[in-house]
Amino acid sequence: MDFSEENSLQYALYLQYKDEKPCWHFIEIALILSSIAFFGMVFNSTLIYVTIKAKNLHGTANYLLALNAMFELMHQYVYFTFLYLSLTGQNFIDYKLAVKIGIFSIVGYNGVFPSMLCTGIDRLICVTLPIFHKKVNKLAYLSGMLVACAAFSVYSVIIIIIAAEAMPNLKITGFKFDLYQSDRTRKALNFLLIISTIFVYVVTGIMIRKRKTTNTTISDKINRKIFFSLCLIVSVNIGGYFLMYIYGLFIMPSLVKQNSLILAWFGVVLFAIPLNISSISIAPILFVTSSEYRMAFQSEWKRLRTLRGLRSSNGIFVNSGWSEFRVPISEILSKKALHSVSMTIQQWDNSAVAQFSNGFFRHYIVFLHDNSAVGQFGIGTIRQWHNSALG
Repeated sequence: MDFSEENSLQYALYLQYKDEKPCWHFIEIALILSSIAFFGMVFNSTLIYVTIKAKNLHGTANYLLALNAMFELMHQYVYFTFLYLSLTGQNFIDYKLAVKIGIFSIVGYNGVFPSMLCTGIDRLICVTLPIFHKKVNKLAYLSGMLVACAAFSVYSVIIIIIAAEAMPNLKITGFKFDLYQSDRTRKALNFLLIISTIFVYVVTGIMIRKRKTTNTTISDKINRKIFFSLCLIVSVNIGGYFLMYIYGLFIMPSLVKQNSLILAWFGVVLFAIPLNISSISIAPILFVTSSEYRMAFQSEWKRLRTLRGLRSSNGIFVNSGWSEFRVPISEILSKKALHSVSMTIQQWDNSAVAQFSNGFFRHYIVFLHDNSAVGQFGIGTIRQWHNSALG
């Protein structure tokens, strides 16, 4: 386990449950954690996607939040290994093999801590050195932070691989925290990064509050809004990891000394649940607190609904370039008047809507029964489409 100083906990767990097939305790735990991980992967993937797509989300803080979401996404997949082992009744796997399977999860888990610290440092620089932050070479600036995060992750992977090579006979459950064995230095560094992140945000908050009394520029207002969102993220996200480390550093050793090894392991599982809930919190918090992110999420959801509607036999979504109207096929066939967009369209008799794409935009054209185009929804020129009407 990540926090155990001895491997006696893993051996005790193996002896207790190696012949229990199926082990319903493991199955229940794996189902809960895998379900949370699934939603986490969806939320974090969505955050990364909208950051790439939305042009107004290309600031340094936006990219660093997306980087954190990427690390969270990477570390969550390992729970499905635990689920597979539990459902198949295998229950345990060689530690060395588990590390190979979970290598990207290890990279992601250990990248979360420096990435959150980098996000805090970025906000501190933005508040204290606004001119420098505005003029800094964004590519070099963000690349430096990415290299720092990657370096710590690689260091952690190397340490864990060395530990796995030294313990060829150790059996573990595949549970994420079972991957981290006997390394005080790495654990101490992770905890130091958590404390440093909290400290940086406290200092940044003090600076913003101080500037609030003397300066009310638009830039300061934007910084306060961003900082508010980040504070919530840190409180929830880093808070989950902080609680886990408090348990691992102060409570778990006491249980191990009392020889309550099985109880100690289940304690880790208990604290892993809020930790994993916290790891999926970034996207929901940004949706609630940031109008920019909320608009970006809604725009992408709207686009997906549009695509889904185009594939549906019940109707078509018409995109005007500014807004969307759902046009039921029944209304077209029953000759009802519909909203006209971009152009005035008066005649709907025996008409249908067809779609074409020039590679950049989708266009929607209304056809009469004689196949002549009478109007267009969207952007582009009106085209003649013979013998092609979708209805």
